[in-house]
Amino acid sequence: MKTSSWSGTDAAAHVRLSVVIPTYGRAERVARLVTDLAGQTLSPRAFEVVVVDDGSPEDPRPRLAAVEVPFRLVVERQANHGPAAARHRGVELARGDVVLFLDDDMIPAPRLLEEHLAAHDATLRANAASR
Repeated sequence: MKTSSWSGTDAAAHVRLSVVIPTYGRAERVARLVTDLAGQTLSPRAFEVVVVDDGSPEDPRPRLAAVEVPFRLVVERQANHGPAAARHRGVELARGDVVLFLDDDMIPAPRLLEEHLAAHDATLRANAASR
């Protein structure tokens, strides 16, 4: 039952951040989250969104296909194996240097992704300086 699709920017472009969203039975909620992520202050070229549907009774792909986004969007559907398996599959599909997991019912602040990457960068600089 594994199938994938993507939309948005060039699939081969390098992204710094992969947002992985496992979901089950919440097509409307995950579509709303994906739509909200289009309003992030981080450039859409710097991140991608990977949605992994964990065998929902209703396929969320048609609902997600209707969402227009400026970033790379990957949608994977797998047999039901639980949220941990969906997260793991999302990491396998992710291309970013950093992976951020979001729940499908979250409402992200507009600067969430930008600030998340800034925190990673600050940690890397602090670790490099302490050596």
